[in-house]
Order: sequence, then structure tokens, then C-alpha cells
Amino acid sequence: MPNQPLRRTLLCVATVVAVSSGLLITGSFPRASASTGASVVDFNGDGYSDVAFGAPDVVGDDPSLYGGSVTAVYGSADGLGERQTISQDSEGVPGTAEYDNAFGQSLEPADLDRDGFTDLVVGSPGVPHDPQGGRGSVTVLWGSPDGLSGGTLLSPPEESFDEARHYGQDLAVADFDGDGALDVAAVAYADDADVWVLKGPFTRTGASGAPVPIKTSDVAFEPSSLAAGDVDGDGVGDLAVMGYSAATNQLVLTAVLAEGGPSGFTLGDAFHPYSGRVAEGTHMFGAIADFDRDGHGDLAVGLPVKYTDESGSVNVYYGTGSGLSMTRTQTLTQDTPGVPGTVEAEDCFGSDVSAGDVDGDGFPDLAVGVKGEMVDGIGAGGVNLLRGGSSGLVGEGAQLFTQATSEIDGDPETTGLFGATVRLGDVTRDGRADLLVSDPSVDIGPDSSPGGYAYALWGTSEGLTAHDSLLLGPGLGSVLGN
Repeated sequence: MPNQPLRRTLLCVATVVAVSSGLLITGSFPRASASTGASVVDFNGDGYSDVAFGAPDVVGDDPSLYGGSVTAVYGSADGLGERQTISQDSEGVPGTAEYDNAFGQSLEPADLDRDGFTDLVVGSPGVPHDPQGGRGSVTVLWGSPDGLSGGTLLSPPEESFDEARHYGQDLAVADFDGDGALDVAAVAYADDADVWVLKGPFTRTGASGAPVPIKTSDVAFEPSSLAAGDVDGDGVGDLAVMGYSAATNQLVLTAVLAEGGPSGFTLGDAFHPYSGRVAEGTHMFGAIADFDRDGHGDLAVGLPVKYTDESGSVNVYYGTGSGLSMTRTQTLTQDTPGVPGTVEAEDCFGSDVSAGDVDGDGFPDLAVGVKGEMVDGIGAGGVNLLRGGSSGLVGEGAQLFTQATSEIDGDPETTGLFGATVRLGDVTRDGRADLLVSDPSVDIGPDSSPGGYAYALWGTSEGLTAHDSLLLGPGLGSVLGN
């Protein structure tokens, strides 16, 4: 397979998203209770949750945005409102905005320098470098009392990076060596590594330790996405690396678990969640969470295939003390009892996945993008929420949301792709995960460039609710960073 930059929206069909003006938001977000213990994103440290969006594919009249951009929307007592758009031409941000840089292709919020402000790690897999085009870059935008301000490049060793391609295509953040500092993992096609792990703690001059290479081509596949979590229950982060390998007349979607530890990574055996025909540009994305609360993280992988009678699925591999189980697995679709919706050939069920505890019962739930979901006869998109419990993920109690759901603004459109990306995170800081949904609509925005919307739905003790849901946009892009 040729190396190609990944777009999180290019899972079943292509779409283009741009930054434009305008923001429609209402609502009030309370400060966090000290008892919730919920992980939140707060770039400016004011006690209110913030959200981040990436627009890697940008067209329009502003040359500074040609290479992609990131937009942070800041919370306040009155809700999400103040908006900041950052590109590689912004003050203090390294690099230069150039066509097809794809700045904002991947986003991971985390407090890397441990100063109490959330920082934002941004991947730019298309950044050109002389003499090698398309090498890519990873930039940290630093949190501060004034919000995101300034940036630092995170780079592997130069001598090992001469032939790299698409560095920053996807990112994951966790403490992979157990030293108490967060580390950053980034996909990079290079001679010495397919994934680089840059060691924390970080400062504004960069990483503190020597980068650690992971070579997945040794197990015969090319990576495209990452997911981090503690699978074996040892208190140290593990890394699921997902990608593809070519076979005759088909594409094999492949994954491997790299178990973290003080002495480095232990690479497990590759496994194949799917083998068969898939649409061009199909990739799988995963999430690690302890869905059954047995002390071991489980890997849920979205497989948004869309041929003949296939509409996509989510495969779950449950964690054990020795890694992921290949015998305790399950496959969930809209045919699973309790899961609302109908299996249709181009649903793209599993176009994205994200884990979080929506109802506050202690069991993580899973949001599943279904960006081809048929609504009123057109493939407008949707999101299913699957519930976690003592037996793992189940269909019972699952929910389905589309633009036709009561109290969700907007009308279903064939170009809407509602559910292209999904993120669960505690926006309201009440201890329950809320849902952000992207809709990389190609509706014309107020500056005559394509739009790009996002929706926020709220977590309650009964699950997600669309009551008082928020519409954010247009112009926010297609990549969610929470």
C-alpha cells in the first residue's frame, strides 16, 4: 500500500472542510466539583471546560489557513463562546502555513509540562520539508492563563528521520514507561520506526528523554491510527497500533498491542479485525477502556466497511493480565439486540469510536459514528451509544442520534456526514461524559468557503440527552480533540 496522509473524515467517502466564521452556542457549564474526579480540558485554567477542533483540509481566501488550522472554543459561566483559531502562521507557532500541510489532522489534549494548563498536541502529516516532501511534524500548543499560546516542535532524531513520511498522522498520549510523566506517540513512516514515542516530561524546549521507536513493519503492516490505555492492568500505558496490509484483491485491517513498561515496549502478535473488500480510504480507529471494570483495558475497534451486505461493525478485544484476548471477543452492529438502527450497505458503522462514562455508573460507554446512517431516505449520518456493564459492552440500553432527533438542530443532508468523528468527554464538568459529534458539511459558510459543524449532547444518569443540545459552527473543521 502506498503511504498516504490519513484524514479522519476519509473513512468511507471523501469530504473537504474549511474554516469560516460564525458560532451558534448557548448553555451554561458549571465549575467542576472536587468530588467528580473527571478528566477535563481547560486550556486557560479558568475552571471551565474548553474544546478543540482541527480543520486540516482548508480552502478559502485566507492564505494563513491553507495548511490547516486548529480552533479552540473556550468555556465560561455562560457556556462555550470565545473562539481562537491557530495556524502555522500564528505568532509563536513554529513552521509556515503551506498548502496541504494538514495542520490539525490529529489532536490530543494533555498537560505535558505539568503546569496545570491543558496543552494541545497537533499532528501535521503533510508538512513539506526540503529535500523530502510530506515528512510531517508534531507541534505542542501550550496552555496558559491566556489560552493556547506559542508552540514547540516535537521531533525524532534527525539522523533517523531523513526518509520519514506523514509524521503526526495520528497521536496518542499516556505514561508508557511508568515514570509519572506523560509521553507522546506519533505515527511516522520512517526507516527506523513506524511509530515514535517521545518521552516526557516536556518543557517548551521539547522532550526530555530519548525517543523510542516502534517498528510495526516487522509484523508486516503499515500503521495509520493509535489508541492508548492500560490493557494488562499494571498501571502503565499500552499502545494499540492499527493499520493495514495488502493482500490479493483485498485489504487486511491489522492491529498489534505494544505493551508499555519501564524497560520499553513489548510488541505482541499482529491480529486482523477485518480482511476483505473495503472502500478506498477506509481506516479503522480504536478506543481502549475498561468496559467491564475487571481491571484490564479493552480495545474497541471500528470497522466502517460498506460493501454488499456489510455496513460496518465494532470489534471488541477484552484485556487480560497478558494483553488482549483473542478468544474473549465480540462483534457489535446495528443487528445486535437492543442497538437501534437498521443494517444498511453504506452505513459506515464504526466510522469513529470514543469511550467515556456517560451515565456515571462507573462503566465506560462507547460512542460509535455511523456517518452513512440512512435518515429519511438519505445517508445523512448518525451516532450510536453502546453501554458498558459487568459483562462488557452490550446492546441493551443503546441509543441512536441523528439530525432528525428531536432538539438536535439542522436537517439531514446527503452531504452532512453527521457522526464522521465522535468524542466523549466531560464538557459540563459534572462527572459524566458528554458527546461531541462532527458534521463536516459542505454547506457554504458566510465567507463562501465550506462549513463544518459540531454538536454537543449531554450525559445524564439515563444516558445521553439531546435536550438543550448545542450547535457549534460553521467552520470548526472535522477533527475533534477531546
